[in-house]
Amino acid sequence: AQIDRYASAFTALPEITRQVFMADLLGDEDFTAIAARLGITTHEVEQHIADALVAISRALDRR
Repeated sequence: AQIDRYASAFTALPEITRQVFMADLLGDEDFTAIAARLGITTHEVEQHIADALVAISRALDRR
C-alpha cells in the first residue's frame, strides 16, 4: 500500500534528513530555527528537505 511505501522511504532516510523533514512538516520552526537547532546551515536544511521529498516521491511512484 502507498502508506507502507511512504513509511519505508521515510525510515530509510538518513537521521538528519528525517529530523529536518519532520521539523518542516510540523511547521513550528522556520528554516533558520531548524538550522540553528541542528547545527547546520539553512542551505543544508533546504537540501535535506529536497532529498526527503525526492526519496518519498520515488517510493510512492513505484507500483
